[in-house]
Amino acid sequence: MGIVEKWAVRWNKRTMWKEKRKGYGEMNESRGRKSGRKVKKSLKMALFMYIVAGIVAIVIACILILNYFESWQEMIRTTAGFTEKEVLTALHTVYTLETTRVSDEVIRQLAILDMVQMFSVFICIVLGIVIVSRLYYKKKLELPLEILKLEIECIGRDDLNFDCSYYSGDEMEEICTAFNHMRLQLIKTQGNLWKLLEKQRELNAAFAHDIRTPVTVMKGYSQMLLKFYPEGKISEEKLLETLQMIDRQADRLERFSDTMKEIHSLDEWQIEKKITTMKELMEKLSANLKGMAGGERKTLAAYDGEGEQTLYCDMHLIEEVADNLFANGFRHAKETVELKGSICEGTLYLYVKDDGAGFSGEAQERAMRPYFTTDKEHFGMGLTICKTLCGKHGGDLAITNSIDGGAIVCAMFDCQK
Repeated sequence: MGIVEKWAVRWNKRTMWKEKRKGYGEMNESRGRKSGRKVKKSLKMALFMYIVAGIVAIVIACILILNYFESWQEMIRTTAGFTEKEVLTALHTVYTLETTRVSDEVIRQLAILDMVQMFSVFICIVLGIVIVSRLYYKKKLELPLEILKLEIECIGRDDLNFDCSYYSGDEMEEICTAFNHMRLQLIKTQGNLWKLLEKQRELNAAFAHDIRTPVTVMKGYSQMLLKFYPEGKISEEKLLETLQMIDRQADRLERFSDTMKEIHSLDEWQIEKKITTMKELMEKLSANLKGMAGGERKTLAAYDGEGEQTLYCDMHLIEEVADNLFANGFRHAKETVELKGSICEGTLYLYVKDDGAGFSGEAQERAMRPYFTTDKEHFGMGLTICKTLCGKHGGDLAITNSIDGGAIVCAMFDCQK
């Protein structure tokens, strides 16, 4: 029999067991309704009842066997001329005659019947024990044990869909129920493990995605120095400012690495709000924007008012969001990436606009989902990370297309105390 045939047989058995379990369940439920309480049986009591029934059956069978052989012996004795008083019985049957000599053949027949009688009683007892044991196993143990065996095989194959429920009202039902609870717990544990692995995957992708941003800024400034400093086109003041920017990005990279070591998911990012001004925030973001451009792209940065508005925000988190948006903008822009900041009723709005092709219809629906990307060289985590971090800061993220062409992404942050 091949593997397919074997599994077909097992499937048929499984269907039969389900029907039997359903029948058991309906029977137990019906009994429970009639009695007004849950039906509770015991394997010990069932075994005791089977043994008692077996003993009664064996005793009856032995009596019938003894009567049968006694009748047969009586017939032989009558044919040979025996009378009741002429027969002497002890541990072994001994036959004597007063007037007539009995042939050896008759004595041999009676002795054989006596031995067969004793052997038949012994066989009857053994068969009784075997039959009672078999009936008890078939009625009480075979089905639940087969169900448990199949459940173990399914769990061994990581198949947790097989329901091993069994309804009988005894200890086997409790064991099957315990196995079923274990199966459900394994499903729950497996689901939690997959969620943990997915979060770890997102965290790794976020780390790999965001770590490139400060590296890109540092690379942009270092390339600018390598290009213009040998020609003497950079003043000492500008050189010092550029080196300070590189040092700040290095500190930021170190801080980001420490943060990612401490958390296990983006949801655990702790917000640390500090007081700052709109001008100070926009100067840092503008410097990052120019550093990422590397002198090869045009950048524009502007903000409403004089920049003296007071903000309570996590500067590190806002920089992470802004730099992700800058990176996306430069990746899709033709020439220019623009940054505009405004604050309204305690909410900071950062708009990043590029002059690229804009979002497609599919991208507008799925751009902020994890791992969605139109560029195979990227993870598709940038906008997902931005939306998560904006949410942590009490804000949100929105995307749209400009009427002049290109994409616009708006990051919102709650900057109230």
